[in-house]
Amino acid sequence: MSLNIENLFDNFLSLARISFNSAVSEVIIFSEPVQRSALTAFAETQIFPESGLPHFMGCLDAAGGVQPERTILENRFASARIFMATPLLRDASVAIGFAIVADDAENRFSRGQFRAFETIAKCMTAHYDLHGLAMEDPLTGALSRRGFEVSAEIELGRFMRYERPASMIMFDLDHFKSFNDQYGHATGDRVLEVVAATCIELKRAQDRFGRLGGEEFALILPETALTQALNMAERLRCAIKALTLVPGGDRGITASFGVKTLDLRTSDLTLWMSKCDAALYFAKHNGRDQVQVG
Repeated sequence: MSLNIENLFDNFLSLARISFNSAVSEVIIFSEPVQRSALTAFAETQIFPESGLPHFMGCLDAAGGVQPERTILENRFASARIFMATPLLRDASVAIGFAIVADDAENRFSRGQFRAFETIAKCMTAHYDLHGLAMEDPLTGALSRRGFEVSAEIELGRFMRYERPASMIMFDLDHFKSFNDQYGHATGDRVLEVVAATCIELKRAQDRFGRLGGEEFALILPETALTQALNMAERLRCAIKALTLVPGGDRGITASFGVKTLDLRTSDLTLWMSKCDAALYFAKHNGRDQVQVG
């Protein structure tokens, strides 16, 4: 389930290393798309010496979580002396990450290589979207499953290195198939949109909210212990139950929730998500419209 960005872009990274005679090539993906303007000096393709690397890393920090993580990037760039970076652009104003090549020699990349590097970057973005790895779910505006996995991997890495707390909430709308059968898929889609909008409004700025597929959603809550996570899940449960989803109708929607806080026995994303899903499954089979702990 883990998203290995480097494997996804292996061929493009090899092409970049060969084309620019560079020792290191890397693709960096943001946990959420960012406005291109937020990339400051790096909103355009840039060639910069090692003295500019802290500025570039600061740009990544300002953009939020990235994969690979910052510590991995710093290790890979440790011996580099010259860099060329270009943003991976979804459109003219939104970036999903960076492509970067680096070398340990003092030679400088030619300005004439800008266009070639930008073309490779466009191919990377197209490849990313072609494999269904766009970070945003088009219907609800939540993170896609892959986008959610990237965010979860980042928090798992922080926990493994620094033991910083993090929790996951997973929920599923109850009896949604019968709701679709009764009111039609257009109304069902509208329900998903309203539920997602409600969750986006209630979550904190640092929380990551994603649609895992169908009527199943999840949140990553950084710096959040179990009690806080349970409180958030309960707030979401009550907010969803209170929604008026069918004008003039007498049927609402409820949701069942599973919560799992990271601990030392949770060593990878697959295990974290499976434990959270097991708690959700128990909530459904224990009567629905409730919160259970994994």
